[in-house]
Amino acid sequence: MFQANPAPALIMRLSDQRYSRANRGFLEMTGYPRQTVQGNSLYDLDILNGAERKDYAKQCLAEGRTIPQMEAELPLPDGNTKLVIIAGQPIEVGDDKCMLFTFADLEPRRKAERALRSSETHFHTLFQMAPVAMVLTSPDSHRTMDVNDAFVRLTGRSSACSIGRAAGDPELWADQGRALHAVALSRHYHASEE
Repeated sequence: MFQANPAPALIMRLSDQRYSRANRGFLEMTGYPRQTVQGNSLYDLDILNGAERKDYAKQCLAEGRTIPQMEAELPLPDGNTKLVIIAGQPIEVGDDKCMLFTFADLEPRRKAERALRSSETHFHTLFQMAPVAMVLTSPDSHRTMDVNDAFVRLTGRSSACSIGRAAGDPELWADQGRALHAVALSRHYHASEE
């Protein structure tokens, strides 16, 4: 059952903290060959590397207690790491007391977070570089959240003086008609999104 289970897993003997078994899911997730893992110790392949509560996990391991789920940076053969959730469950294999470690791969989440940050940075750069004055407002109160450099040049007001102001704020607009037009445009835009 252990070998057939697609979920990545390792079994470690508690007596010497050496890995006695690595299933196919673990080997595929990490890229390690079986002989590199089995027989090696926790010190050779520190699966608790970068764990958010590493000291607590090692204490649980030393006492043969359940290790609750936590994020960790699993070292890979190429020197990189893989973000995972790791958990440990005490088991017995024959007469040996062991720890069954299971893993959930969080690398797709990390890649998505990196892509989102990159996209946000790209948007912010394009927003600031746009030659047309632009303002980002909150959808509910229509307060200014950000202004671009062209807006600062056009109005002569710094972004710090503009952020937090209502779209129709008379101090922000020299012409009250433009202020009302800005509020109407903002409301029309948000209504068309719904």
